Amino acid sequence: MGIDHFCIPPISTDVVDAFGKGLTLNDYDLEPTRMALHRFGNTSAGGLWYVLGYMEAKKRLKRGNRLLMISFGAGYECNSCMWEVMKDLNDANVWEDCIESYPPKTLTNSFMEKYSWINDECRSFVRKSKSIAQHFNTRGGLEWRTAKGFGPGWRQRHAPE
Repeated sequence: MGIDHFCIPPISTDVVDAFGKGLTLNDYDLEPTRMALHRFGNTSAGGLWYVLGYMEAKKRLKRGNRLLMISFGAGYECNSCMWEVMKDLNDANVWEDCIESYPPKTLTNSFMEKYSWINDECRSFVRKSKSIAQHFNTRGGLEWRTAKGFGPGWRQRHAPE
């Protein structure tokens, strides 16, 4: 009466690796979580259903198998439950259109390859300030500035006279 499969939340590769190390899981056990993370990204605890769907689509779940599902939420909240597969599953699910291409040869995220420039700070028109205190002048007023390279570099002072 052991555990046949593990359903771990696809939060990040670090979390998946930590679970794998802590529970001494092999690559086969971690594959469903890694593939859900690769395809859908960090969907938090909701991603458990994508992990379960991957196992179903790969025909890993057989009648009588036991599955440990682990999830956690805000703070120190952690939950787990044990599932038992009641019948062999042949239904299509969210992985139906691409299950044959998983696992891919590389886990490079194609979305990040195409759109990683969005997070490039030099292309952003919003700049993070070094500190809130820098926005205040000596008289207690607040300076508003446009981002460097956009507009004439004006500023308004709202300070008491």
